[in-house]
Amino acid sequence: KDKDEVYLSWLDQRGLAHAPSLAGELRVAPGWERAADAVLGPRLSGLGVGDLPTILSSDAEMPRQDMFFVESGKTADSADSQTLLAHVSSDRYDLRPLLTGVFVAKDLAEAFARRGELQQSESIVTKSGVVLGVNWAHVPRGQGPAAGLLEREEELSRLCEEVPAIEGRVAKSEQELEKMRVRLHASESQQG
Repeated sequence: KDKDEVYLSWLDQRGLAHAPSLAGELRVAPGWERAADAVLGPRLSGLGVGDLPTILSSDAEMPRQDMFFVESGKTADSADSQTLLAHVSSDRYDLRPLLTGVFVAKDLAEAFARRGELQQSESIVTKSGVVLGVNWAHVPRGQGPAAGLLEREEELSRLCEEVPAIEGRVAKSEQELEKMRVRLHASESQQG
């Protein structure tokens, strides 16, 4: 068995074959998708579970693959508007353990101006996805499969919402086309 088959089998044995991904359960305020992508990174493809100890019962049984799981449970109430938690939410998961201490800035200049206010475990993320810590910076530039995941999720959601309206316009256009064909045929019959 290859690595993917072992992983899928492991998930299936635990009833997680159809578990929701974290990315699919998040709502991100428009314009903050890159920031959330930068902070959450590969964890976005992680799976939601009911109870971590049940899923991760033995070190020996785990597949040799990076995995991330988040327990469902009480969700966060409102958050300080200066934090990423104010721009990212979930009805299913409490995001505070993942996003506490992550502040937001509209751009790099604002982030650098506020960097001196940070505690050791805190960071600031810009709308473009640059993350600054007290003495470090992370500048993601679309590397890896999780890059841009939230933007793609938002785009897919928007497109899915547009499909019914477009299908309705297509059906109406097809009806009008058929009416024109009938009129054309009638006109040709009268001339012939």
